[in-house]
Amino acid sequence: MITTRAVTKNDIQRIWQLRTSAILVGCASHYTKFECETWASSSMPETFTEILLSLGGIVAIETLDSSNGEQGAECLGKSVSGTQAETQERVLGFGFVDAAQCRLEAVFVDAEAVGMGIGKLLAAKLEVQAKKAGVKTLSLSSSLNAAGFYQNLGYIAGDETQWRHPSGIDLMCIPMTKSL
Repeated sequence: MITTRAVTKNDIQRIWQLRTSAILVGCASHYTKFECETWASSSMPETFTEILLSLGGIVAIETLDSSNGEQGAECLGKSVSGTQAETQERVLGFGFVDAAQCRLEAVFVDAEAVGMGIGKLLAAKLEVQAKKAGVKTLSLSSSLNAAGFYQNLGYIAGDETQWRHPSGIDLMCIPMTKSL
């Protein structure tokens, strides 16, 4: 069963691995190999844990019982091996919203779990968080490969622009907004 819950400190390494894999696999169709590798190989910011926890980051998890744990791991492949042994769950995606800035900051889904509705589930939960915080219009900067996903969720695309990644490279992105 796939559900969501708040990010914990125990999730952080898996989340960063998931983000890296999603960039290398999911973005390869719209960015150069150099761009993807540079973007993906950047170090995790020292404040990443604090940011995810303070902004109410969420993870999508697959909860497994002992009878289907091995089968679930095989079905989803090695890239979803972030298992919390004590709870038998796998992190399949994560996201967070900065309500003070009215921004959906991230939605990443494990490359092996794309197409399972995880991104849609995360985005819906994050939009509810934003709405409860008083956000009327949510904005985001979409990677080129994710623009269609966000448009299907009702986001309106602006003109392509560049975003300066902390590594120093410029990546094309699409600013988008949605009224909540």
